[in-house]
Amino acid sequence: MVAFLRVLFASMVRLLRLPLDLLFLGYDTLRILLWVLLVRPVLRRRNPSRRHPSPQLCSLSQLHCGPREGPRLCGPARKYGSPWLYSVLCAWCQICRTPGAAGTTAVCERSEAFTVSPIRLGLVGVNLLAVYLVVGAAVGWTARRATRTRYWPAVITALPAPRATRATAATPTPDAGEGTRQRIQAIVHLQTARQLTASGRTADARVAFQAAADLDATNLEAQMGLAESALALDLRTDAELALECALRLRADYAPAHLLLARLERTSGRLDAALEHAERALAANPQSLEARLELGHCHLAAGHYDDAAEQAEAASAQTPREPGARLLLAEVALARRNLSDAERLYRQTLDLDPDLAAAKMGMARLLRWRGEYSAAISQVNDVLAQTPDSTEATLELVEVHVARGKSTTAISMLRALRTRQPGFYAGRLRLAELLVAAGQANAGYVVAQEVLADDPGNCPAHIILADTFLRNGFPTLASEHCRRALAQNPGRVMVIKLLVRAYLAAGDYPNAAVEVRRLLEQRPADLEAQVMLAYCHEGMRKGEEAVATLEAAAAAFPASAVPLSELGALHLRRGDPTAAARCYDRALTRAPDDPLVLNNRAALMLDNGADKGPAIEMAQRASTLLPGNPAVADTLGWAYCQRGEFDRAAEYLVVAALQMRQNPTVRYHLAAALYGKGEVAKARDLLKQALAMGPEFGAAAAATALLEKIRAEHREEPGLEQP
Repeated sequence: MVAFLRVLFASMVRLLRLPLDLLFLGYDTLRILLWVLLVRPVLRRRNPSRRHPSPQLCSLSQLHCGPREGPRLCGPARKYGSPWLYSVLCAWCQICRTPGAAGTTAVCERSEAFTVSPIRLGLVGVNLLAVYLVVGAAVGWTARRATRTRYWPAVITALPAPRATRATAATPTPDAGEGTRQRIQAIVHLQTARQLTASGRTADARVAFQAAADLDATNLEAQMGLAESALALDLRTDAELALECALRLRADYAPAHLLLARLERTSGRLDAALEHAERALAANPQSLEARLELGHCHLAAGHYDDAAEQAEAASAQTPREPGARLLLAEVALARRNLSDAERLYRQTLDLDPDLAAAKMGMARLLRWRGEYSAAISQVNDVLAQTPDSTEATLELVEVHVARGKSTTAISMLRALRTRQPGFYAGRLRLAELLVAAGQANAGYVVAQEVLADDPGNCPAHIILADTFLRNGFPTLASEHCRRALAQNPGRVMVIKLLVRAYLAAGDYPNAAVEVRRLLEQRPADLEAQVMLAYCHEGMRKGEEAVATLEAAAAAFPASAVPLSELGALHLRRGDPTAAARCYDRALTRAPDDPLVLNNRAALMLDNGADKGPAIEMAQRASTLLPGNPAVADTLGWAYCQRGEFDRAAEYLVVAALQMRQNPTVRYHLAAALYGKGEVAKARDLLKQALAMGPEFGAAAAATALLEKIRAEHREEPGLEQP
């Protein structure tokens, strides 16, 4: 027994020496191979007749085998003591059977075995490595079995876990160990989600948050992360479910109310959004984010003064808060004060150059002005930070649409639909663009597919209603509006769209009923008050329409919209003097409003006033809103009346291409071409304008010009267009 223990102990000691033995053998092998390959050929070339002995083995490898084995030296044999271990490592490859006298080595040339000794030495090294790997694998497997429940991966990858239902995830398991394991896995998925969110991979982060929430439904961080990522991807149903779970865990949790406010605001449910924002601010009065979200809710509701008040309060609380400047910029943009909006957006970016919301607002402003390259640059910066940003992708689509590249926009939306089929807003925008491009059937199919995938999708009915309304089908538009209201009663956006459909169909009484119902809920809604004025005008109640707009102008002293609409109403009623006073009052409120500038310039041209101020106003409007066809028509008509026909034609061609169904624009272009001497083109345009409808405002002037052309060129009145 003692002998057995001694042998066992000796064997263990030898095993512990395996790494050192491998190091020595590797050193010997490398040294001798280098000598054979590099040194010996040089020596033989210098002196071919002389024998060149190889270097000796490392002293730690030269051990005598013992008297019983004869006078032989073996590098590895004696090191391992045990004959069994020696036979496993060495004997099978006959490394020690090198003939020779005492004092020689197994790799010496004098032993006449030089050429094979390095190979034998390498084989011993391979044997040593194999034994060491087997022993290490056995130890590692045993340790892993013992610590299996403590496994924590050093590198976490976003592999989607099998999705379970919320009810299953929320059901407590009877096995406490299994519950602990699921909570640990949920923590692992949370760490993965944090890393993916930090790298901008929102879609993958949502998968990881979903896996964590499925494994541990009581994890508040998982529910909030799932809601944030789903909201960023416009997956509103998933975000709403996650936020409901979070509020069940903590009813007064301010971040959950904050996200719900954002969700309700972007969904058009502004009353609910204001309620959640106020609850978030009440739960944490010092929260800048809650205060700013309340401001954004007021902005969406048209309460510009309240929104600016919240922004000023946030700025007073933290003077260098970029979110406050951003909110003020959004308010200025809503009031159509473009210069102030640009200044505030740039101040926001100076405070936080990486703020995506400021870049997106700047991109919208630049797109509105027609500076498309700069807008694309802003959007690309956002996409570089967050490649999965659906808002940035949609804004890039809108830039391409504004540039007239609808094919590119449709291709982008189709690629987005393939990557994120659950992003219904992108699919619905694709349907709208397909209809606008003349592919009405394809657009309708896309919208119906969204309704098939999500039968309760209210935005699908809204998009279909808007699409039908834009293409001259108000009855179908009102039908989809009613379906949307059946799913989501009281939604302000849908009610306004329904009113627009009634107005387009000439159904002014029903439109007035819906507007009054809306004003009962939201008496401070400026757009609803303007719509009520349209209803009064359609029912031939002009005085009531004027009174409605005057009341709106008094209720919203900072907005130029009611005064601008009032000026247009006076103009339609044949009172240009009152219209001019309204436009001048609107310009005192918003000096840089391009639409008001354009309308005032057009009115000055129609009244025969001095062309200089009119051209100056039209040029300012064109600078603020380049590429707009109405502004281009006004500026071109101003140049035409001043006799600059070449410059006039440049602007009027742009306007006519974008407003093909407007006979007044065709008349303006015909007048410019007639002034340039292109009489045939002018005559054709005049005939087309009069064929569209002889009741338009400039019909008498167009008829007079056509008769003048016929008289000058002796053309018969009934002559057909060539």
